[in-house]
Amino acid sequence: MEFGVLGPLRVVEDGTEIRLTARRHRALVAALLLRRGKTVFPSTLIESIWGEDAPESAASVLRLYVSQVRRLLPPGRLTRSQTGYALAVEPGEFDLDVFERLL
Repeated sequence: MEFGVLGPLRVVEDGTEIRLTARRHRALVAALLLRRGKTVFPSTLIESIWGEDAPESAASVLRLYVSQVRRLLPPGRLTRSQTGYALAVEPGEFDLDVFERLL
C-alpha cells in the first residue's frame, strides 16, 4: 500500500488508486496520516475536518466517515480503540516518511 501527501492526497493498493472522492474523507485520511500509527482522539479529528465550524452532529458524522473510509481501505488499516482512531502505515508506505529519510 502507498500513501501520498506530497502533492494531491493519494492512497494506492496493488497499483490501483483508492478513490477518496469526498473532501472530508480525504481530510480524515490526511489527519490520520499525519499522526500515523498513533491513536487520534475524535475531537482532534473533528477539529482537523471542520475546524471551528463543526456541526452539532460532528461526532456521529465522524463515525460515519470512518465507517465509509474503512470500507475503502484493506482490512485492519483504519482501527478504533476506546480513545480514538488510528491508521496503520508500514515503513516505506508513506511518501513523507520516504522523503524525510532520503533528506
